[in-house]
Amino acid sequence: MKGFATALVVDGSGNAYQVVYLLTSDAPTKISYHANFLKKGEFAESAFPTVYKTPNNMSMTSRGGEKQKPLFALPWIRPKLEPELPKLIGETRGNFTNVRIEGSLAATRDLDCLELAQVKNTYTPPDLHTAITKCFAQAKFNNAAQLLALAGVYSRYDAERVADRTAQGGVQVLIMRTFAAFSQDQKEKFSQATNLVLTDPKSIRDLCAAVQTLGPPDYFPKYLILHGMGAYMSATPLENALTPNFDSAGTWARLQDKYLHCPK
Repeated sequence: MKGFATALVVDGSGNAYQVVYLLTSDAPTKISYHANFLKKGEFAESAFPTVYKTPNNMSMTSRGGEKQKPLFALPWIRPKLEPELPKLIGETRGNFTNVRIEGSLAATRDLDCLELAQVKNTYTPPDLHTAITKCFAQAKFNNAAQLLALAGVYSRYDAERVADRTAQGGVQVLIMRTFAAFSQDQKEKFSQATNLVLTDPKSIRDLCAAVQTLGPPDYFPKYLILHGMGAYMSATPLENALTPNFDSAGTWARLQDKYLHCPK
């Protein structure tokens, strides 16, 4: 990557898109971009070198054609440490190419379908999603439901301790990416199992007891840090990537209460 350009586009409701264009040469013929939606209050305009405003609501769409002009001009920025920039990976699906940083939402283990009692708190949410995929293949939907509940708690814990707020979107992207491979019949059976796990009093007590025994995550959330916009603009995205003075115990207790709805 030769460099990048960045801007914040704010709409009339106060929400915004943070847009980063990635350029491969000084005179690129193709430009890849990464856009991240930010709700009002999740960003400070003063933190962005270029800010554009539109009176209407908006959505990001891909545009093409030689005669089309760009929606807005962006200032050119050349990174100082090009050789140390994170490696970019392009994944083409149809007419679209998704660009991500190597390691973004990546698993560190390829797990088999597990019982909740077999899980360790060193397993990341992407690790747990490899196990969920195996559970679907083996029609063990109750196992899959329990693992997804745990992955949800862990990913939301990670989203709160990662300083880059734009990384939070990785929580839903991970789920969408995993479930895109499943059939409608599998999804319906999984939904039935999930309803049982989360509504049956004994099932929810057993789930909450297992999660409480397991404890909060014991790993560095590299997978989520590298999903954030900050990782595209830094030669050292993992440095100072966690929120200072993060309340681990308070966050863990709140997620069990508000996310899992564990009985008190």
